[in-house]
Amino acid sequence: MSEEELTKLGEYVLLEKLGHGGMATVYRGERTGEAGFRKTVAIKRMLPQYRRSGSLLERFAAEARTNARLDHPNLVSVADFGIEPEPYLVMEYVDGVTLAALLQRLVKKQHPLEIAAACFIGAEAAQGLDHAHR
Repeated sequence: MSEEELTKLGEYVLLEKLGHGGMATVYRGERTGEAGFRKTVAIKRMLPQYRRSGSLLERFAAEARTNARLDHPNLVSVADFGIEPEPYLVMEYVDGVTLAALLQRLVKKQHPLEIAAACFIGAEAAQGLDHAHR
């Protein structure tokens, strides 16, 4: 099954590609249930070239286990993890503008990021990182 053909992972439907990293692609997805239940989530899907590597699969699973134990307002929560039909990690979906998109808009408008905003963003990120590394 090709990357494009698969639209469902476990109980989750892939709706839109959000971005990618070195080892995985992240999608906006959804879980539906009885009585019209719908929950939007972010789904991190391991790239095909890494799925056969036992050490990389274990690394992906370790990421899921570690992140599932974290609870902080500046970190997305982990909701689920699965291996079949391929490795995936389900996380809280945070709707909004990415920092990259915000900075691109500011550059395009030739408007600098205000110092107070930069400090706030940096402090919030630092608090999340501090919690994750304790």
